[in-house]
Parts: sequence; C-alpha cells; structure tokens
Amino acid sequence: LAILASDESKSRLIWKYFVPLIIPEYKYKEWLNEIDGKRNLEYMYKFNDNYIKILDANGNILNTKFNELEITDINLDHILEKYSVTCPGSSRFI
Repeated sequence: LAILASDESKSRLIWKYFVPLIIPEYKYKEWLNEIDGKRNLEYMYKFNDNYIKILDANGNILNTKFNELEITDINLDHILEKYSVTCPGSSRFI
C-alpha cells in the first residue's frame, strides 16, 4: 500500500505483523466510548484523525508518537524496529 510505505517490503511487513486501519464511521462512537478517559491526549488525537492507524494484536494504535499526520518511512522504520520486525532474508532491522 503506497500510503504506508514507498518500499513494498515495508508495506508487506505492516500487513503481515500489524493491522492497518481507518476507523469506520459506524464504529467510531462505540470505540471512542471504550477508550475515552483511558488514553493520553496524543493517543486520542491519533484516534480522531482521518489517517491510517497501525494497530498491534491487542488493538493498540502504534503510530501515535509522531507529529506527521501520515505514516512516513521514518516513523514506519521506528515501529518495525521497536517490534523487532526484520526484512525477509535479513538479520538486521529495517
């Protein structure tokens, strides 16, 4: 997905190990009620924006620590490194 990464291998890793998501309008209120008052302001800003969120297996939004609205290769690298995801055939982190 070009929106996620200019490098196709990074995009494949995101789809393989994480859950890319845009919150559907019909689910917004229900999901907001589940996290309201339980998450920090940065997390709530990311929840409320209209851009893709990268979630872990527990449903936590991972790309909340960045000022950019869209996912870039720089913050994508940070997420992949933090979760120890490596390129296929490589022993080093992305």
